This record gives sequence, C-alpha cells and structure tokens, in this order.
Amino acid sequence: MNKKKYFFLLFIISLLFLIAYYFDIFNLRDKKKTSKKSNLISTAYYNLKKDSFKTPVFSKYGGIASVDNKILYVSGESDFFLFEKNKENNSYKFKQLQIKRINNNKDKFVKKNENEIGGSAEGYFGVKDVLLENFDNYKNKLLFVSSLNYIVDKDCYNLSIFLAEIINVDKFEISEWKNIFSSKECLNINLTNKPKFAAASAGGRISKLDDENILLSIGDFYADGQHGPILSQDISNDYGKILKINISDYSYKIFSFHNNFSFSIRLIISFGSKDVIYDFVSSIKLLLKNS
Repeated sequence: MNKKKYFFLLFIISLLFLIAYYFDIFNLRDKKKTSKKSNLISTAYYNLKKDSFKTPVFSKYGGIASVDNKILYVSGESDFFLFEKNKENNSYKFKQLQIKRINNNKDKFVKKNENEIGGSAEGYFGVKDVLLENFDNYKNKLLFVSSLNYIVDKDCYNLSIFLAEIINVDKFEISEWKNIFSSKECLNINLTNKPKFAAASAGGRISKLDDENILLSIGDFYADGQHGPILSQDISNDYGKILKINISDYSYKIFSFHNNFSFSIRLIISFGSKDVIYDFVSSIKLLLKNS
C-alpha cells in the first residue's frame, strides 16, 4: 500500500469516527455532561418538583404574597400581577392587575440622580417587600408595601410603608394608598462614598407580629462606620433595626437592635447588623411565642 492510499484510508477512518462521536452512535459521550438537569429536588422528607417562570417585567426588587391558591407579585416598579394556574391546560401565567402604583416619586429621584449614581438610581430605588394579611380589627384583608420614598423638596429619601385595604377579593380592587410610616432621618446619596446610594442594604421586609402590629426590618444603607456613619448603633434613628408598628394608630417602637447578641425579655433586644436578617423576624416571633 503506497503512502497516498494509506493517508486516504486514515482520513476516511478519522472522518467516520468524528461522525460517530458527533451523533453519539456508540454512546461515547459522558452522559453526565449532556443529560438535561433534573428539576426534582430531594430533601430529607419530600421530593420537590421545581419549575422556573420568567416574571413579566424586569425588576431587581419587589415582593410576593399568597392569595388563596394564587400568588401576588409586586415588581420593584410597583406593578401588580397575579400568578395563577390555567385549569384548561394546567399551565401558569401572570395576569396584570389594574392597581394604581404607590406614589414614591421614583421618576423624580432617577431624573435628579442618575447622572451621578448611574443605573443604581433606577435599579435599587423601589418596592422592597409586600405583605397581605387578615387582622382581627379589620373586615378586609390589608395590603402593605414597603418602598424607598423620595422627598422632592428636601432632596432625600427614606423607607416608607404604604397601606391599602382589599375591597373586592375576586376583582382584586383596593382602596387608596396611604403612607402610614416613614423612617426617621431622611437620607441622601452622599451618606456613603463607596458605593453612593447603597440601597442594596435597605432592608424593607414586612412580617405580621400579631393582630395589632407588624414588624419592619430596616437596613443601614451601608452606613456601618467604615463606609459612613454608624447609623445602627444610634437609637435616635430607625436604620439597622427592626421596628414594631401599630396598624391602627401607626405609632412604632424599636423592637430589636444588636447588642452583642445578649438577649433579655424587653422591648429593645438587639441592633447593629449591617442589613437586618430577614429570618431574624421569624426567630423573634418564635421566641416570644415560646416565652
């Protein structure tokens, strides 16, 4: 066999091998790399089926709450959607609700500050959480939304809670929004230097404590003594703390703040964490219940 025939035969064999590998005729590939990821999550007690659904609007923040067998989704822009199941084909979809946005003056904040802080103005300013609950003293369910709120005439912002009542559950009609709380000490974008406007540390989680009160976690906006003043260690402001807010007269008190994690049964328990841990709210409720 001359060299030309030898190299031609070698080329044909190599080509056939590549074709067989590409179409996986002889199962040569590593199945671990090519198999589709399973959406089944195994836990100690149950196997969970996980599906992912793309939200109808892009938003870095927002919140969800359960409404019977549906989910209320509120985007960071304060757009409201119901995530529900289509009984005909068992698919899930988002349905936009005709609910008026809260008036947090985001558009004015972005216009005033986007040249200085860039995309952070649009991305981090907005709704932080939502709570939908029954309370004994109210006939209708109450809807709470926490959000940054821009005070135009003072060119500063705080963390506020907006409240509305669910007038019609089937049509999901609500009353007019009412601002029932705003954090003490209005902040500006120069509170910290690196980064400016550190609203990723805003907190904003809302939780029902009892039939008269809710809990609100407020972050310190990165003002931790290194990047700015130590807001959390100063009880004259509301930042870096958990607040107990009365839903009838809207009065509030510091419910917890960090004090070297030394606990005692008193109103003020701990303060000082950089961004109040959301699960801590549930832990405090369990502590009080057991006590």
